[in-house]
Amino acid sequence: MKSLLGKTLILLVFSFLFTVSKAQVGLHYDGVDDCVIAANAGPTGTSDRTIECWIKTTSTLTSQQVLVNWGDMTVGQRFTFNTIANGKVRIEIGGNGFNSNAVINDGRWHHLAVVYDHSATTKASIYIDGVLDTASNFTLAVNTANTVPITIGKRIDDVNYFVGEMDEIKIWDIALNTSQIRNSMFNSYCTPPASLVAYYKLEEGIANGTNTNDTIAIDYSVSNNDGVLKNFSLSSGMISNWVNGNSTITNDLDTNISQNADTLTAVQAGASYQWIDCNTNTPFMNDTLQSFVVPGSGSYAVALSKGSCVDTSRCYNVISVGIGESANEKEFKVYPNVFEEGFFIEPLNSTKVKSLRILSMNGRLVQEVNLKTDKEFIQLNAPSGIYYLEIYSENGNREVVKMVKR
Repeated sequence: MKSLLGKTLILLVFSFLFTVSKAQVGLHYDGVDDCVIAANAGPTGTSDRTIECWIKTTSTLTSQQVLVNWGDMTVGQRFTFNTIANGKVRIEIGGNGFNSNAVINDGRWHHLAVVYDHSATTKASIYIDGVLDTASNFTLAVNTANTVPITIGKRIDDVNYFVGEMDEIKIWDIALNTSQIRNSMFNSYCTPPASLVAYYKLEEGIANGTNTNDTIAIDYSVSNNDGVLKNFSLSSGMISNWVNGNSTITNDLDTNISQNADTLTAVQAGASYQWIDCNTNTPFMNDTLQSFVVPGSGSYAVALSKGSCVDTSRCYNVISVGIGESANEKEFKVYPNVFEEGFFIEPLNSTKVKSLRILSMNGRLVQEVNLKTDKEFIQLNAPSGIYYLEIYSENGNREVVKMVKR
């Protein structure tokens, strides 16, 4: 799952409880006047740089539609990343540039990257979906100015607005190679690398919701070069608003959980943790360590926060033995506890079994049994391993027995 903004862990918990998730969000530009303007420019002069972003568009315009640019309108001083010519990708410096061979206006999400490497023989490159499309040199000298800051969705002189959706805009002060682009394209960084000098995840609003207060595109890099949304309607709907983003983007948080008897441990180290009761949709407010001893049988998850990423694990079912269970006298005899084919169950008094389930170590239902007699042999049709027998009596009591199939 993509990160849920740089929100606090408690907000994540309430997002989890009320399912108001801001994950996988992007930004739709109407092609009329929508744009995002930051405070400062990107890399200047002849320095190396890479711009990445995901876009989705069906535009058939032949004119330029700008994705990201900054600098000055003087020839050679504006660095511009745009689409043109009915869906081709273009890199230019103000006065000169070149187009991609492929088109990307098919209404699907595409990852685009443009690279400028001042020391390379062939200095400029266009990548589409992690593959080098074309590379060439400019016929004019590159000398990008810092006059106009990073501007997203229009050219810096207020023309050539983009129509479509954008997600995960990254500006680097290095020239990424093919391998680095492929490693970055699906990754929403929790702790951005130092060479990532502007990073707009574009996930500050609720997809298709009313977002009139969500007018800042946070820069998650160390530059803190936030962008301001200009002229977006931000009303409910899919136009000129925060919308569903590219669902293939994932953050680098590990949301897996390991289990050892009654202890759950988040695999991700070095994060902040909040354990959650999935059955009641409430957090255990005092349980904020990496490991968590369950209070009893149930379903549990952990909310994780690290850097700018917040995510939640899936719910894990736990059958707890000896913790939080009924203190009533045992009503059934189960034997043997270690077996090869199956085991016997019989009442110790006149109580009858209401329901009987066999569960795996992680709480998955393996087998449900309907007893026909008071004493019965039950064959377990499952591989060797540790299982839990969950017995409910007609009196409403519950017993859990740990068993091993060899």
